[in-house]
Amino acid sequence: MAKKLSLYFRNHQVPLAALRRIQKDKYGKEIGLSLPVETRWLSAYQCLDSIFKSKMAMMALLGEDIALDREIKIKILDDIFWTNLKDLQDFLLPFIIFIQQLEQDDPYLSTAFINLRKIEIQIKNNTKIPNDFSVYAI
Repeated sequence: MAKKLSLYFRNHQVPLAALRRIQKDKYGKEIGLSLPVETRWLSAYQCLDSIFKSKMAMMALLGEDIALDREIKIKILDDIFWTNLKDLQDFLLPFIIFIQQLEQDDPYLSTAFINLRKIEIQIKNNTKIPNDFSVYAI
């Protein structure tokens, strides 16, 4: 749904302009809404992050006289959506850090192995994801 939210604002210029104006007022800058690339974990994280960072501006947008799609309004008001978005963002962060470490000029196999084990433990101990998901971490 984060991708759908980003796409909605990209494809609707009036709501996008209003969102940018509100972002400037609230944050002092515009926050571009990113779209994920299917083969890039970082882009998925950036999509979630840009939506999450724009939450207050999106909420404020609902109070303005801007025509928004009903489904988009419902999603912006949905506390469960925002909780799930944050949980997914927190879940992806260790993978993003791990990938960035692997892409460094001098990555070490021992460090990569240790960090991969840390991610495995985090997945197993994460109570916010379904129990059967942790089976895939093994």
